[in-house]
Amino acid sequence: LTFDIVTTSVKVSLFTRYLEHICTFPEEYKLDTFPGGIVEVDPDQYKTAIRNGLVKVFKNYTGRGTIRAIAITTQGETLIPVDNCGNPLMPAIVWLDNRAQKQAEALAEKIEEEEFYRVTGLPEISGALPLCKLKYIKEELPEIYAKTEKFLLLEDYILHWLTGRFVTEKALQCSTGYFDIINDCYWEKALNIAGIDIDKLPVAVSCGEPVGNILPNVAKELNLPKSVTVVTG
Repeated sequence: LTFDIVTTSVKVSLFTRYLEHICTFPEEYKLDTFPGGIVEVDPDQYKTAIRNGLVKVFKNYTGRGTIRAIAITTQGETLIPVDNCGNPLMPAIVWLDNRAQKQAEALAEKIEEEEFYRVTGLPEISGALPLCKLKYIKEELPEIYAKTEKFLLLEDYILHWLTGRFVTEKALQCSTGYFDIINDCYWEKALNIAGIDIDKLPVAVSCGEPVGNILPNVAKELNLPKSVTVVTG
């Protein structure tokens, strides 16, 4: 079972163990846009779309196989600050959001362009990067920053919902502006310059790595077996 969360829809798909496609059902959702380059979405919309897509999968799948694993793949850069229970502290900041342009300009003055490209593989520091948005939250929304247990990307948010673990996937982190693609870890220098506490980021693991079994209450909610393994995508 896969949850493919793109910019305005979630595609819930089912495959055999040999990756033969069985069915796919898309569920759309709307973005909220505001002046100043703000683009947001209620994080609950992601979960609602997954639930609705799953209902359609179960209605249309007539085979007898048991669902064994869930993999998640998502849009990059969408950012969700959460508390220690994984509850969102504000709307998800969609990757298209450009509210942090002032912070991007400030960081560009302190991080050399050549070094930034060499370490992250990204061509420039822009307001769309989570690095800049974390700095924005700390400066403009300090109460949110103080309450944040973890800053999650979208896949991380769904992984926590399903397993209760604060985990992220390294390839997804490559477009944040604070991931070192040479040493395969968070780039502490950029985080320090931005004034961001590295402890507020989730554990980074490789693509295709099992995160854990689905939580019993979520399995019941989604009508899935408790034995389902959740895997990074």
